[in-house]
Amino acid sequence: MIDFLKSILRDTIVECGDDYVGLWVIVKRIRDKKTFSDIEVFFYSMKIVDQILENPEILAGQYEGDQFYEWSIPKNKIISRIEREWTDLGRDPTLGEIVWFVGTWARQIGYAFN
Repeated sequence: MIDFLKSILRDTIVECGDDYVGLWVIVKRIRDKKTFSDIEVFFYSMKIVDQILENPEILAGQYEGDQFYEWSIPKNKIISRIEREWTDLGRDPTLGEIVWFVGTWARQIGYAFN
């Protein structure tokens, strides 16, 4: 993995220990590093998402109202869902769109806001 992607991955996993992290955060961190095409941003973002989901202690899901709901589906289905929803969106996701990530340890000890 490219060094800047490793840095974004590490920072995102650490942040998942404190709070819910949206896909748009990953996208913004990539865009802030360098000028990339939209397809490169999509590709790099999905590489990071794939690595985040390798950690069984990180949940993916979405909010309905003020309640977070975990997507209790296999990793490959989560990846497909994110790719499909992002493609359907037709632009970079923004706050609250598509998916959030959170560490299970953050939810269990009440660090993450819900």
